Amino acid sequence: CALPIFSLDQDDEFVIVTIKTPYVKVSDVDMYLEGCTFKFYVKPYLLHLTFRQMLVENGTEKATYDVDTGLIKCFLPKATRGELFEDLDMISKLMQPKKQQTNARTTDTRKPIQSLSDERRKLAELIGEPYVEEEEEEE
Repeated sequence: CALPIFSLDQDDEFVIVTIKTPYVKVSDVDMYLEGCTFKFYVKPYLLHLTFRQMLVENGTEKATYDVDTGLIKCFLPKATRGELFEDLDMISKLMQPKKQQTNARTTDTRKPIQSLSDERRKLAELIGEPYVEEEEEEE
């Protein structure tokens, strides 16, 4: 799995995740939204974000796809309308699981950091697909 190019924005009601996914089958897109966590998967892309504030699955969540640009826009409802989601520009922080974000604010550094392959393995298990670790290609 590869990390897609993405950007984050927000309005009063939604956190908007724009993901560049050219040449994919939109019917194969899998999204997961619970609490502070958003996961997006479509072969070969995987994105896992953990926000500090809560999101909610309330029927207003949606996604749009622009065939010409290859952009998928995911509209993630905020649990508290009008709440400002801070650190949307801190991409590496949002890619850490909630547990690690909490640990980063304490002096306890003995907790192991999960590797990206561990995250990919967990997501593969979640969506019921076999996990195959890919080797990086040389250019």
